[in-house]
Amino acid sequence: MLRRKPQSASPARATIKPGVLAELHSCNERWCEISAGDYTGWIDKPSLWGLNTDTAGL
Repeated sequence: MLRRKPQSASPARATIKPGVLAELHSCNERWCEISAGDYTGWIDKPSLWGLNTDTAGL
């Protein structure tokens, strides 16, 4: 779920389906800001594939 703010209670902007490619903008401890298609928002790190969650880098 792509959210407006990096919070679980934040309203959803879009549902990101498995396999969608996204551009990674930045990350904090739990959330990453991404762009996918026409949408930009925050997604929780465990939902991302290809992200090294130990270092928050690719």
